[in-house]
Amino acid sequence: MSADLKESYIEEIKRLADAGRLDEAALLGESAAGRYPQESVFLVQLGEARYGLRNWAGGIQVLLEARDREPASRIDSLLEEGYLQLSTEGAQLGDTRLQEANLLAGIQALPTSGKLYLELAKLYMKLDLLDQATPLLEKVKEISPSLKESAENLLARVDDAIKRREAVIVPIPPGSRSIRTSAVLDGGKEFTFIIDTGATYTTIPSTVAQELGYTLGAPHYSIATAAGIISVPMIRLQSLNLGGYSVHNLEVLVLPAELGPDVGLLGLNFLKHFKYGVDSARSEFRLERP
Repeated sequence: MSADLKESYIEEIKRLADAGRLDEAALLGESAAGRYPQESVFLVQLGEARYGLRNWAGGIQVLLEARDREPASRIDSLLEEGYLQLSTEGAQLGDTRLQEANLLAGIQALPTSGKLYLELAKLYMKLDLLDQATPLLEKVKEISPSLKESAENLLARVDDAIKRREAVIVPIPPGSRSIRTSAVLDGGKEFTFIIDTGATYTTIPSTVAQELGYTLGAPHYSIATAAGIISVPMIRLQSLNLGGYSVHNLEVLVLPAELGPDVGLLGLNFLKHFKYGVDSARSEFRLERP
């Protein structure tokens, strides 16, 4: 293949993109990338065309290939843009799990991107996962001088929120045989739990897991019920927040809806992250920072 032909491809793809004919630019970019498999320039042009079509994932895919062939700061900048755009789409959909997954994927691909660390820290602050946000903000200060002031401002807000946080107190009604409280799942859904210090795992009904958008795999965890031993699936909640005390990436057993009752159990895999206990004299359950 001649150098003139290669340059012709480059100019034609650029001309189509500049004219807003992005579908054609993408098709020609794919063709050129096939003809010149060792040339990163066509993969970059293809990635930019896909970005123009708002196909961020497709653009990222070919840009990662381009970077493998010829690392360049411009490619890293384009990749950063793509991961940030995917995160924004997740936020617009109200899907914080998708938002988090895209930011984590971006950080894995671009471990020196201060912007990606900063956006993930902001997401964790929104979810009240303050302990997870702090090391991310410290990382921003370390790797991105231009974002140092923003990170320090957010760290001050995190520190203030932690200092103002008091113990969560759950009243126990007279004669009650259970301790019930509300908690927030994945930053959005409020749900009622029974605090059960004898339960190893936290549980939720299958209807709630499906409402949150989780796909339930095959049952594989055995538990004892009044009806005998049953197998149930396990998922990982993005977060569970009780009065400002959050646990991230929490393993939760999903119980069949017909098993009842229509509440969850707040088990030791959540409680162990904090100080907790029952104050019999005050008829209350207390949860505090360790």
